[in-house]
Amino acid sequence: MSNQAIKDCTPAELIAIVLSRSLEDGWVVEPGVSTDIPMAACKLAQATFAPNLHIYSSATGILNAGGPLSSSSADYAVGETNFGPVRYGFIWLGYTQKMDGFFASGLQVDQYGNVNLVGIGKDIKKLQFRGPGFTAHSALAWIRNIYIFMRHHNKRAFVERVDWISAPGFLGGPGDREMLGLPPGGPQLVVSPIAVLDFEEKSKVMRLKSVHPWATVDEVIEKTGFKLVIPPIVPETDLSMEELETLRTQVDIHGLLQKIDLT
Repeated sequence: MSNQAIKDCTPAELIAIVLSRSLEDGWVVEPGVSTDIPMAACKLAQATFAPNLHIYSSATGILNAGGPLSSSSADYAVGETNFGPVRYGFIWLGYTQKMDGFFASGLQVDQYGNVNLVGIGKDIKKLQFRGPGFTAHSALAWIRNIYIFMRHHNKRAFVERVDWISAPGFLGGPGDREMLGLPPGGPQLVVSPIAVLDFEEKSKVMRLKSVHPWATVDEVIEKTGFKLVIPPIVPETDLSMEELETLRTQVDIHGLLQKIDLT
């Protein structure tokens, strides 16, 4: 890893780089509504190893938007598309009958990868903080590969149990998805400003996979509101200058990700 890459890279950029590596050529993926980081990940994958990756923007129904990186898939700039009018996106997606990956974020994520975008508080009528709601999250139950990105890593965001489930992960543990008739799969990764996490195969509990260059294992443990699975050896999150340069010169040419504060 280049020392210069470590010095220059921001947390938002590293999250996008890590997420991009998880995608596969030929997949159809949905970056969600808040698209700065996930759209950057998708476009970086297209620019490097997955030229046939298809990006479906559900807020507009457009495929493979050609406009500049935006903070929302509802931005008018997303209308600059390589595939044609809005209605074509819905027709094309219905014809393929597939969605290979979806990016999700939220107010909370718990040890089993359940995401809360509804609100903070146990009483739905008296929420301490109200989020945007379920939006498209309920559809995530049927998508095999879910990639979660969190804009903050602290005990308020990483909780033992989410207050409300808007996007189901492994629910209450092993076998719960199958019991409800949900397809195999579920959350694959959780990427935060300080770490990359996945899920232990048997228990389905969140596991620390790597720590970012500016963080430590102890810091991740201290900022997580439940007991993580910690492997004997936890590597540093890999980062190359080539990935960072491609991200900045071909994907995020206006430096949107460099301006995002994830502290």
